[in-house]
Amino acid sequence: MSANNKDRFIEITLSNLGGYVKSETHRDEIKAGFYKLFERNDNIWYTFGLLFGGPFYYAIFNWTMKSKGNNNLFFLDGGYYLYHVLQKHGVQNLKYLSISALKDDKEELNKYFCEMGLFDSDSFIFDSSWDGDGQRVVGEAKKTASCKYNSYFLYPGILNSETAIKNVHGNHYKTFMFDFYDNYGFQREVRENSDLYDVLFSFPSENQSRIGNDRIIFGNLFDDESKKQVLDGILAYIEQMKCIKNDCNNSVPLEDLIEYIGTGSRSLKKQKNGKTSKSEDEKEEYHLENEYDLIKYRRWLRKNSDIDDAPVLDNTPSFSIVVPVYNTEDSQLRGAIDSVLSQTYGNYELILVDDCSTWENVVPTLKEYENDEHVTVIYRQTNGHISTATNDGIAVAKGDFLVFMDCDDLLAANALYEIAKKLNENPNLDFIYTDEDKITEDGKIRHMPFFKPDWSPDLFWSLNYTNHLSAYRMEIVKKTGGLRSEFNGSQDYDFVLRFMENTDNARVGHISKILYHWRERKESVAYAMGSKNYAADAAKRAKEEALKRRNIAGHLEFVSDVSQYRVVYEPVGNPGVSIIIPSKDNYPILKQCISSIKKYTTYKNYEIIVVDNGSSDENRELIQRYLLDNDCAYVYEKFQFNFSKMCNIGAQKAKKEYYLFLNDDIEIFQEDWLDRLLGQAIQENVGVVGAKLFYPMSTIIQHAGVANIKEGPSHNFLRKDDQQICYFGFNRSDYNVSCVTGACLLIDKEVFNQVGGFDESFAVAYNDVDLCFKVHELGYYLVIRQDVYAYHYESLSRGSDFEDQNKYFRLSGELQRLYRRHPLFKNGDPFLNHNLHYYYGAEIDISDNVDEISVFDDYESAPHTNASIDQVIMADDVIRIYGWSFIMGRTDNADLERYLVFEDIYGYKSKSPIVNMKREDLVEAFEGRKDLVMCGFECIIDATCIRMDIIPYRLGIQTIEKDGTSHIYWEENFRRVMRNPWFRRKYCSCKWISDFKYHEHTCDVRYYFDNWGKCDEGLRFNGWAFCNGDMHYQYKMSLILLNDDGSAYECELPLKERSDVAVAIPEVKFLSKTGFDASFSNSSFEKNRKYSVFLRFVNVVLLDDIQDVRVGELIL
Repeated sequence: MSANNKDRFIEITLSNLGGYVKSETHRDEIKAGFYKLFERNDNIWYTFGLLFGGPFYYAIFNWTMKSKGNNNLFFLDGGYYLYHVLQKHGVQNLKYLSISALKDDKEELNKYFCEMGLFDSDSFIFDSSWDGDGQRVVGEAKKTASCKYNSYFLYPGILNSETAIKNVHGNHYKTFMFDFYDNYGFQREVRENSDLYDVLFSFPSENQSRIGNDRIIFGNLFDDESKKQVLDGILAYIEQMKCIKNDCNNSVPLEDLIEYIGTGSRSLKKQKNGKTSKSEDEKEEYHLENEYDLIKYRRWLRKNSDIDDAPVLDNTPSFSIVVPVYNTEDSQLRGAIDSVLSQTYGNYELILVDDCSTWENVVPTLKEYENDEHVTVIYRQTNGHISTATNDGIAVAKGDFLVFMDCDDLLAANALYEIAKKLNENPNLDFIYTDEDKITEDGKIRHMPFFKPDWSPDLFWSLNYTNHLSAYRMEIVKKTGGLRSEFNGSQDYDFVLRFMENTDNARVGHISKILYHWRERKESVAYAMGSKNYAADAAKRAKEEALKRRNIAGHLEFVSDVSQYRVVYEPVGNPGVSIIIPSKDNYPILKQCISSIKKYTTYKNYEIIVVDNGSSDENRELIQRYLLDNDCAYVYEKFQFNFSKMCNIGAQKAKKEYYLFLNDDIEIFQEDWLDRLLGQAIQENVGVVGAKLFYPMSTIIQHAGVANIKEGPSHNFLRKDDQQICYFGFNRSDYNVSCVTGACLLIDKEVFNQVGGFDESFAVAYNDVDLCFKVHELGYYLVIRQDVYAYHYESLSRGSDFEDQNKYFRLSGELQRLYRRHPLFKNGDPFLNHNLHYYYGAEIDISDNVDEISVFDDYESAPHTNASIDQVIMADDVIRIYGWSFIMGRTDNADLERYLVFEDIYGYKSKSPIVNMKREDLVEAFEGRKDLVMCGFECIIDATCIRMDIIPYRLGIQTIEKDGTSHIYWEENFRRVMRNPWFRRKYCSCKWISDFKYHEHTCDVRYYFDNWGKCDEGLRFNGWAFCNGDMHYQYKMSLILLNDDGSAYECELPLKERSDVAVAIPEVKFLSKTGFDASFSNSSFEKNRKYSVFLRFVNVVLLDDIQDVRVGELIL
């Protein structure tokens, strides 16, 4: 074994001993004692057992002793080593069960279990199978034997798999490292190092296929004698530890132990393969997203990169930008400095602090900027690291606000102006942060945009999401005390935690614009637990100190696959919880829900109240008897289903301080679920807490908070597998939301009464949303605990609102009423950045990001043939066009300006910009030319702007060189008309126009309404219309409802097939798609008003060509 392995072994051991090490001399004596253990036996398997098995089994030994208490403990095959460890140390009531040879003979297996006393009493069973198979085997045997006693399993871990979830479902068990629903980073480590873990849980005479000959490390050398040697190494380690520390406390954090074992495994693999350097395939690359996400962001950037007009500000706060500098590549250092000096806002100072750089380029470059009036340069004589250097800059800063910046990053040109503008809007802000993205080291690719929510204090406890760019009021910076060197790596996170203790949540502002570009260096894409680095450790210590300063009871847990620590709060004071469950005629599922609560919940101060709105007599009797036997309250009252009323009735009967509203189709499987929810709920400013809900028998997310997207309230991360890391680890982070589902909603009784409980006019849908909006409007925060899990058998109780048309119309009407009550949520959600459509997978909102159409100026262009249009797809109201093009003889084709050109059969031409797309096939097709890899393109067009569904078009690709030379490729033929199937929508959208301007029509307009005004569904407008004769396809149509005060609603008119119009008016071409059919909810418009109704036609290319025609009046 390598010296590095032994050194890390000593570190882990000393960490485990903690306070038992009395002095440096004692430390040296301990190290010498453990080194002597290696000299005792030079067998490789003994060394393996000592080096890796020793620390691992010392930890699992202590965990097992705490878990089993005084109960009998049985060991299945893989518990062979642990059985001998406990037996060696005098633990009583242990039995080892060797069952591998009996698994296929159930009769003999049952007989063996009976002989060993497994069926004689309640017992604990240690099973090393990663899929819980022992639980299945023992469970089947107990059922056959009609055994009435309980078995409680202890596992090293349960890997996420369909088999494992099925095996452990409904059973009692504990895990040492991970369960199927958590710590996916630990799970990955076990999978990647499975050969090592198989050895750690091996046993004599086992089938050698488990360790098989093809294994990287061990091959066929691992026989029974080898296993004995491993056991000897384990026992030697634990015996030595017990001589120093005779208690059951394991001081090494689990994450450090697993990282140590994983590092050792990787080291052994390298030794086995003689591998010392990375292969060509493993060379370091940028952490780029998939091509789909990159294209989406390129399109977003094209739409959002222009800097808005900058009106003169009344107040001009000053900013001090402090930049610590150390050994930075020259172009990056200059880029950072120049990005500050190029700001559109002038009231700032730039303080550059050189931390005694050793690179020759740094100081000369800094000296070049010394004469700039905005710049101050400080040259440190010693290297003090980032916090010390930054504090030197803060000490001389004169601005009203402090801004941190790294020496190789970039500011957007309007960054300081936007912050100053925000301060003009709210001068009381003490802390302002912006959105950010990453930029590759070479500066060519911007990617990975981080569109952040508004201030979310509970999300900030999870991770430092505010980060760049941030501005802090200098007065509070001085009071806070600057950065602290002992937290280097997370010094800014520690700073903000302390800064916020000198201000409050209302004084934090967020600018939802990308104003900072974080330089990304090349790194290995391979994941390793080694990513748990000094920064994560520093963040952990910062959180621990913050908890102490704020006198908050809680502890930290490592979230292994995102290298973060979450705060788990203690339910101080043992407050009571009333679990209120609405239910009707659903006895089996209600019984499952309550049984799971009773079976798993370790928190004891709760009561259960079931509210029944009219179960049948038969079901009522079953429910009443079950609830009586289980000490649950039962309220029975017949009335039409009204979820809000049922919840309010339950609250009136409740006797505890907190209400937990729970659907009857929820199944609990986590023991401390209520402790964690309640610990969060008692925190200051928290109003509502929710859990993460999975679809049954899976880790597919059904609910992780509700976001108010444009279409209405919707579940975050819906149908995403929780094994995957979504949107910067948000599905691992406890975060703030605008709403929590009523399926599992915990609320303080006082807060519930403050908002008046559930609004009973929302009988079926949006009642939970309305409640949560009211809580938010009172200034409370709503939180999703990502470490509380349950199964949700969604809509089993009542069915889905989307399956019935009448239910759907009712749902749409209630949504409009919800927004009238809470207008602040009409167009957004403070906890969902407006640039995101949803958190289903970090979806950038591209609903408005179709590529713009403009007139094509047909100036002289040279023809070229190195191009192709490969696909034209019409779907979802858009046309997607894919292809490639390049100019022969150039290597910078991806940097040239390119357009897709459309020519209709009348000769009218329009164009649209394209977005570059990776095309590896071009490299292969053109003799390995790597410069062509980004010469593919995508273009997305609004299908109502380019009417390929009614008229033939010919497509072309224009490329413009940097000197203005134009090249164009044309398809030879016009394309056939594409069919675009029309589906009538339930309700169409409309938007409010505060100042409607009428445009008198100058073109011929024809129209007819088959249906007009009120109908059972609300309002319906059905008919046909067109303007400007044969050129009608160039216009987009909408309906205007104008108020007397000049305000108006603009309503969409989805197109409909109307072949009868084409037959009736043959002199005008292409009229088959001039129909429309639109329905709107009654609640979409103000009542008791008279509206003037107009048809509006807007030319999709010449946007100032607007044709309005008044078609009548409507009274609502």
